[in-house]
Amino acid sequence: DEGSAQTAGALAARTAAAEPHNVICATVEAGRSWPRTDAHGQGGADFSLGAARLFERLAAHYGPPIRPLLLPTALSLSAAGSRRDSLAVGFELLGGVLRAAGSWPRDDERRLHEELLGGGFGAALRACPVESVGTAQSFLRFASASRDPRRLSWLAATLLAGLQSAAAANETSLSHATALRFVAPLLAELRWRGPQLAEATLSRGSTAAAVTAGARQVREE
Repeated sequence: DEGSAQTAGALAARTAAAEPHNVICATVEAGRSWPRTDAHGQGGADFSLGAARLFERLAAHYGPPIRPLLLPTALSLSAAGSRRDSLAVGFELLGGVLRAAGSWPRDDERRLHEELLGGGFGAALRACPVESVGTAQSFLRFASASRDPRRLSWLAATLLAGLQSAAAANETSLSHATALRFVAPLLAELRWRGPQLAEATLSRGSTAAAVTAGARQVREE
């Protein structure tokens, strides 16, 4: 019909004009909206990028001495059982401090990571409620944007441990899918710079099992 002819003509024109492959794919993609990796970490409506950048500038300006002032508050706000708005502020604080720490002396940055892990950072992520998963993804992507992958090894190890824990403990499909959603922003941000993380994620027995899992949400993630 006329509509089909117009669609075919538009696609032919795009192909003739040597449009990028992803543009052509977007033209012919199915109507159903499947998860897109690039979107992971960009849909957290509660995460304020402006607030996170403000905390980053403050932590960069005052340096390591501000760590004992901001870190306990950030961990408390992002702890399990916190309200949705409190979680968002906690993740904004954590994201800002983590990014600012990239300009600190290396020993101070390592100390920050150690205090985060010792303060229950991994447990807070695993206990993140469904309505705040998008906020946590935004935090993870903000914290890892344009960073040296070697300085994110502690974060990658924490996320992979959460993924392994969700499978080993035979937790619900929602817990498994959430663990995969937390790894996705880091993979999306690192891209070609993070082959070790991608390999470690895919080599996990839990990931292989997820491909054939009965739960649709796990398979899609």
